[in-house]
Amino acid sequence: MKVLTDITPLRTSPAFRRLWIGGAVSAIGGQFNSFAAMYAVWHLTGSSFMVGLLGLASGVPLIVIALAGSMFIDSVDRASLARRATVGQLFTSLAMAWAVFEEQVGLLIALTAVAAALGSLAGPARRALTPSVVGRGELAAAYALTSLAFQVSMLVGPVLAALVATAFSLPICFLIDAATFVVALAGLRGLRRPPEDASADRGLSAAMAGFRFAARAPVVRGALLCDLVVRLVID
Repeated sequence: MKVLTDITPLRTSPAFRRLWIGGAVSAIGGQFNSFAAMYAVWHLTGSSFMVGLLGLASGVPLIVIALAGSMFIDSVDRASLARRATVGQLFTSLAMAWAVFEEQVGLLIALTAVAAALGSLAGPARRALTPSVVGRGELAAAYALTSLAFQVSMLVGPVLAALVATAFSLPICFLIDAATFVVALAGLRGLRRPPEDASADRGLSAAMAGFRFAARAPVVRGALLCDLVVRLVID
């Protein structure tokens, strides 16, 4: 059977292989989190308004942090940022398990916002490490593999989460999510801050230049909008 996806980066770069596995596993865990949070709010309140509020709590930090983060992500230690945000995600998932167990809906919604904010930092920081662990000629394949892992997580994650919630309980879904962040941390092991590019822009001017480029390039604009919609829907 012919392999349609170029898996060369997984074979040639152990660092990328660890990073990719950690990201893929935590992406599935994120689906456990999203499913369990939404189901818990509906089960405990029976209110579509509260479920919508949960989506708002997830979506607003995603947009705000993503826009703000684009201004400084290239000027910070991405590996350190990814580790710290991932640790925060781990403890947030544990707290969400407790909130569901104690039927604290308000706390669960607040923690969902925290989880979304941390995810908006950890995800881009992790992806920004890719150029430091693969060669320039393998970047396209590496990002394609990362996208594939994300798409697969959207397909299998909710199904697995439903099975676990049915067989065990909703808090277990959050505990599994927390465990996946341990794998994500292992994937970040040994990664360091890549060399600085002295010619690169920083801060607000760099962010505005990126927005202007996206506005002029329909393909880039469409890809960004599609990615944002997908993330809002699944989160």
